Amino acid sequence: MPNLYISEFLEKHRRDYYEALNLVSVEGDWIYWISFFLQAVRQQAKTSKKTVEQIEELHREMSQELPKFNSKYASAFLEALFKMPIFSLKGIAKRAGITNSQTAYSLLDKFLAAGLVDQLNENPMKTKRILVFNKLLTILD
Repeated sequence: MPNLYISEFLEKHRRDYYEALNLVSVEGDWIYWISFFLQAVRQQAKTSKKTVEQIEELHREMSQELPKFNSKYASAFLEALFKMPIFSLKGIAKRAGITNSQTAYSLLDKFLAAGLVDQLNENPMKTKRILVFNKLLTILD
């Protein structure tokens, strides 16, 4: 779940931020500071809400695709992706509770073929591949 990143707002509104701080220290104008800070909280809450809604929509869409994979582990694999969007096969299999390596390879291949995950590196050793759930990372960016 995304948090409120107040620093993002403060960075975007740096001049106003410093002005608000200056007014507090020079004139004791706490009303201006509180108003400015509440504006930051409000804006970042809206941003976080939008992010959460996009993540929920992505989860719904991907959940509808799971029957195509014909695997009892597809749902656990998907849940693991939402917790670990950059992963190795070994790491995601462990998180999803898949103990059979062939099952993990097969399921990963299905997710790759469907374009739901991507491979970051071209490592000839399949166990050393780094994979990514780009759809989630794009939302979080």
